[in-house]
Amino acid sequence: MLDYIEDLTDILTFAELEARVKTVDMLQKDGMIDRLEERLKRTAKEVDARDETEIG
Repeated sequence: MLDYIEDLTDILTFAELEARVKTVDMLQKDGMIDRLEERLKRTAKEVDARDETEIG
């Protein structure tokens, strides 16, 4: 999976605009972007809860 993510990162960073657009379209169609957004939100909530516990 790490190789796949590295390939996506390279495409989204260095490829021509058309390739980047196609890659984003593919990621949207298979739901990857939505799943990543959900995971980031959950992670942010976990970090916030941990910070509140450490402060309080």
